Amino acid sequence: MRNKEVREVIFKMSEGLLASATDLVLYLFFLTSASFFKPYGSRGVYESFAEADELINQINYRTFKNALGQLKRNGLLDKEIKITQAGRKRLNAILPSYDKERIWNKRIYLITYDIPTNHNRDRDLLREYLRRIGCTSLQESVWLTPYNPREVLAEFTESKGLHGTILVSNLGLDGKIGDEDLKSLLKRVYKLDQLNEQYQKFIDKYKAAVKPTPLRVNFDFYHLLSLDPQLPFELLPKDWQGEKAYRLFLKLSK
Repeated sequence: MRNKEVREVIFKMSEGLLASATDLVLYLFFLTSASFFKPYGSRGVYESFAEADELINQINYRTFKNALGQLKRNGLLDKEIKITQAGRKRLNAILPSYDKERIWNKRIYLITYDIPTNHNRDRDLLREYLRRIGCTSLQESVWLTPYNPREVLAEFTESKGLHGTILVSNLGLDGKIGDEDLKSLLKRVYKLDQLNEQYQKFIDKYKAAVKPTPLRVNFDFYHLLSLDPQLPFELLPKDWQGEKAYRLFLKLSK
């Protein structure tokens, strides 16, 4: 299988969550090794191995061997083909986690920046960084988040030598931006209605499914979670389906 075809398989199976063959192989080892801790006869054991084997068969031997070698060289797998602590850390960085706490100080933060044109690369990195920490764009150089970003942004500006180019301000929940109240604004810019529909589709799909396959359940849920900004519960719509989808995911993962 050519590299392009491998990437297409990976993207299709993981909804873009896993960016490379090495990430995919690491994740497959995680799923199969995790199944060893389930009691004999657990529904997930056979399916985990069968699906992992089926997917690995779609990646040719050389690609799989190269991925294994890369994982070992990077210290993510040890010689006995077990995931190392560094490997688990890598997986934690790839896979989003569901935040059951969502501690919030009742403030909304606006991030504005004015990065010089000779730092275009840093501007692009900043935008990606803002997305990764759950911010959303209001306009070209204005972003918004309900979580205090000052500490992580200070680390970014320090590492890039961009002091004085990023401004963080905040306002209370009763504030407004334009004619919209903040809850309505957050619902719109984070596209919560569309995400809620996707969570409902996940619930409808797997609630009625007979023996859904663990690999597909994992990929589907983690894909949704990667799209979810995980806003404070107080800011979510009353009919929010994310928590219900999470409980179903946990049930299907047992």
